[in-house]
Amino acid sequence: MRLKKKDFYSILFFWLLFWYTFYLSWISTVLESILGLIILLIAFYVIYFLIKKIFRSKNITWFWPFSSIYCFCVSIIFSICIAIIWWFSYYYNEISPAYMPQYTLTNWDKTVVFQSMAHIWWKWFYNYVAEDLKKHKDEWYLHFFEWVRPGTKENMEEFNKALWMNFDKDIYTNMSKLYWVTFQDYNAIIWSQIINPTSDVNIDISIDDIMNEYKKLKTPATTEWDILDYWESMKNLVDRLNQRELNLVTYINRAVLNLLLWNRDIMMKMWKIWNDEIWQVIIWKRNEVVANAIINGKIVKKYYVTYWLLHFDWIFELLKKNDPNWKITKTTYHKLIED
Repeated sequence: MRLKKKDFYSILFFWLLFWYTFYLSWISTVLESILGLIILLIAFYVIYFLIKKIFRSKNITWFWPFSSIYCFCVSIIFSICIAIIWWFSYYYNEISPAYMPQYTLTNWDKTVVFQSMAHIWWKWFYNYVAEDLKKHKDEWYLHFFEWVRPGTKENMEEFNKALWMNFDKDIYTNMSKLYWVTFQDYNAIIWSQIINPTSDVNIDISIDDIMNEYKKLKTPATTEWDILDYWESMKNLVDRLNQRELNLVTYINRAVLNLLLWNRDIMMKMWKIWNDEIWQVIIWKRNEVVANAIINGKIVKKYYVTYWLLHFDWIFELLKKNDPNWKITKTTYHKLIED
């Protein structure tokens, strides 16, 4: 049987695919992949043959010509998927990575430096925040930082149920392993300096506060599913991957993080589908706490706020609602990924 151009393409594609699979996971994964493709080929051909027989079609493509078409279709579909994933990952990691903004606000009486934070990212970024924080403390800024305080065991269990996942103290540590970054550690950021401890204030609420507010919003229509131990599953996945496989997975995952950080609306829409009531408390209630602390501050006139990126827009709106004179006077952007 004479090979056609599409057969040459299929041969080249599968040779490259299996070579790279061998590079990532050695021969066992290559053999498993080949076996899976053969099983699918046989299954598709049986289905095709039976349909032709049922409709009494005389124009039946036999197995070898069918396998040529099958291999070409698979190679085209895989090529498109690989190209999309590669371009997506390359674009958001190399061409358009996320930058974390720092906003300077004032109402001509008080000044707020709002340093947006991500809970997991490069250690370089957190080192920068620690140095910048020290510089502002030298200028007598009061540091407001976020860190949800623990609550009762009962409320913690209810909180996990509302989130549909096990949200424990190791959550960001486990995530950092899969995304090949480090986690936000306020102990390292704050206590890496010789400072006056009273210049750092945890301006946040507790799990008990969150659940009290959540119960006020919760309705019979609120969806609560069984808790998924997603993070344990993620840890198990990391443990099963070798270093080359992990490098590939983390590169793709970092691109997803960059996309989400550039597009805050996507995250907000995702959470509305998730459990909107619990996220209203997690976002809105904490915004009010930060804004009220700044508004009601009588003595301190300068604040350095380290809070999650998603909170800024609403905190700023709350400040302007109280005093229309609040303006953004300066915005700087800090790259999250180390060069």
